[in-house]
Amino acid sequence: MDTHYLKLTGKFETDKAVNIDQNYTLAVQGTVISTAKLSNNDWSFTFIHTFKPVYWMISSQDWEAIKMKDNRSNSTKLRSFAKYDWSQDSLWYDTPEEYYDALYLAIYKDMEELKSIIKK
Repeated sequence: MDTHYLKLTGKFETDKAVNIDQNYTLAVQGTVISTAKLSNNDWSFTFIHTFKPVYWMISSQDWEAIKMKDNRSNSTKLRSFAKYDWSQDSLWYDTPEEYYDALYLAIYKDMEELKSIIKK
């Protein structure tokens, strides 16, 4: 029978100290970046899936949120948003990549107007 393991990679930054011998709840969203297939020499295999966190939240026993963070770059977040937005209403573009390219060009084209919108 095949066995599957999920190997977490990376580290998390917190804004508060964590204590030894205290339980914490960790919610992680991420992606599998690689899979290793190892033979068990009995016609079965062990699969080790390497999981890289993208967004995470840690909370203490009393459910106080200690830290939430999205480690992705802003361009990756924009691409993810564009893919989601395209999936909801894909009337004008055949692929999410085409929609992302058009969105990026619109940002460049209207940069002066966008700067006036976000000006503090």
